[in-house]
Order: sequence, then C-alpha cells, then structure tokens
Amino acid sequence: MLPTPQSLFQRTDDAAGGSLQTFKRWLKFRLRFFWHRRHIFAVHDHLRQLGLASVLESDLLLVVRCTRAYLWSGLTAQGRAAAQMAHFDWLVQTFSSTQASALYALHSWLLCEWTLKDRQVRIVLRPGRALAREGELELHLELDGSPVMRAAFSVLPAHMVGGTSSGAVLVVGNVQGSQEGKDLVKDFTQLMERTRPSGILLNALQGLAQGWGLEGLLGVSDVGHAYADYRSLSQRVGMSYDTLWQELGAEQRLSDMHWSLPLVWLPRPESEVASSKRSQLRRRNDMRQQVLGACLAAAQTRRP
Repeated sequence: MLPTPQSLFQRTDDAAGGSLQTFKRWLKFRLRFFWHRRHIFAVHDHLRQLGLASVLESDLLLVVRCTRAYLWSGLTAQGRAAAQMAHFDWLVQTFSSTQASALYALHSWLLCEWTLKDRQVRIVLRPGRALAREGELELHLELDGSPVMRAAFSVLPAHMVGGTSSGAVLVVGNVQGSQEGKDLVKDFTQLMERTRPSGILLNALQGLAQGWGLEGLLGVSDVGHAYADYRSLSQRVGMSYDTLWQELGAEQRLSDMHWSLPLVWLPRPESEVASSKRSQLRRRNDMRQQVLGACLAAAQTRRP
C-alpha cells in the first residue's frame, strides 16, 4: 500500500505548539508531499522491489527524505531520490535483503569492542535515525555505553559525487561530537593513547570502506553540508568540516561539495618524534591499526 500524507505526518509531527501550529505544519507537509509524490512513490516502490518491505514498515519516514535537504546541498528532489535508491541498491547487493532487514530490525551492529583500564570501548553501526538526512547509516564511537562521536554516511556510485570510476564510494555527510560534555571526550582521548575521537572515527570508516571494497572515502565540505542553504538548520552544524578533513589528512577537494579523504591510513613515522615519545607513538599506531583492522574484518563478514 502506498503511503498517504496523513499516515506520514502522524509519524513525523509531535503536535507541539497547539492545534494551530500543528495545522500549519500539516498544510506545509501536505504541500511537500504532493509536490514530491512522484519521488516519494518511486523510493517506496524501489525499496519494496529490493525486498525491504519490513524496513519500510519499521521506518516509513524513509520515503520522505527526498522532500527536504538530504546528503549535501544543491541536490534536487530527483537527485535526492536517486541517491537514496542507489544507497539501498548497494546495501542489498552487499548484504542481501534479509541481512539488510536484520540490521534495521536489530537497530545496531556491533563492529568491535574491547576493554581498556576497566573502560569499555565499542564501535557500532546503526541505521540512520537522528542524522538520517545526512546519511543512511551511522557509525558510533561509544565509551561505557555513551556516544563519544558519530558520523552519518551513505554509499553511492562514484559518478553521483563527481567521480569518474564505475565503483562506489563512502560519503560522510555529518560528524557529531558527544552531547555529554568535554569530560567524556577527554576520557576517550586519554584511553586511546591521546588520539582524538575524530582520528579513531576516520580509522573505523577506512576499515569499513576497505572491507566493503569501496573505491573512495569522501567528506562533505562546509558549503556542501545538507543544511548549508538553510538559515535555521545551518546553526545545527557545530564545526568546520573543511578544517576537520584537512586535520585528518585530506589534501584535495573532489568538488565544491566534498573532500577526498585518505582511504588508506599511513601511521606517523617514529623518526618524526623525539626518541622519548616513540614508545607512546608506537602504542598509538598499534591502537589505530587495531581499530581499522577490526572494522575491516567486520565489514568483510557482511553479517549484521
């Protein structure tokens, strides 16, 4: 059965602000629905054809992402719908429809975990929820069950982001730090041999991209962020992505919208630091390589 504007609005709106404000939002939603209904129905039918009917039942709001800002700025509704369908094509080709449905049913896939100094570190892959308009999947770094940093991403054909190859690339549309304060980030950094969460996050993404056989790893630019063209939504972006990607080794932009990130991690040579700090650098490099290797191995198993 095709979705109706009434059924979708009831799942998206919390009735905040009273009946008048709710009615105004309903009119806007209904207008967007009928303006973009061709794309909404295309996404809906495509996911059903892929064998993802259970995913639609658990998260019917998937089909309305094409009606608003999605992945990066400047995408038309047709482009947004095409990108969303392309991601789910990849998901089913990589995992099968049964395994992809299992990921959404479980709400998470534990990629790796370990205990350091009585603290539990976990790296978890989840379906896009809070960050879904910036990526269909979310990668979470957790310390003792609390999120330290997370990234939203989709996997798309390279040509959709200006590439020339026939392969697929992992496109990061959001990075968000902990909402629980600086102490959690500080604890995580100390535990990971003074490596910032963003560095560990990059290694985890590199492991996934390599394990899935992808040809590239991209990060959205400041002007390319999905919310960049919205005055109110742009205030939610709390960091400079251009600065972040350059700090993580990006040397060139694939386009105005995206930076090309290193797919292969190169450890810092011991010769670049003082001899008194080499043992710590060695431990840091070993830790980061373990993260990358664990995520690579998990991606290769392809079993959520």
